Amino acid sequence: MPRADIEKRTEFALAYAELGNATQAALRAGVPRSSAHSMGYRWLRDDRVVAMIRDAIDERLKALGPLALRVIEDILRSESASPQSIHPARAA
Repeated sequence: MPRADIEKRTEFALAYAELGNATQAALRAGVPRSSAHSMGYRWLRDDRVVAMIRDAIDERLKALGPLALRVIEDILRSESASPQSIHPARAA
């Protein structure tokens, strides 16, 4: 596989992990607009690209996890938090 193709697939995987849209990710990877939809579709069926997407998503989750937990804790500790946000089972 040519180096340029590997770089495009890698860029596609990173963009797809961020955007969740194959066409937009293909465009970001440098695929022409006229073939972005079909190339994105094709790359989503490539096991190597799917593995890169999974790795990219894992890295994003690792990076965002601590911040997400702090935000949730801040919301729960907030004086203006509603009882439903603190005890969601009681809201039902």
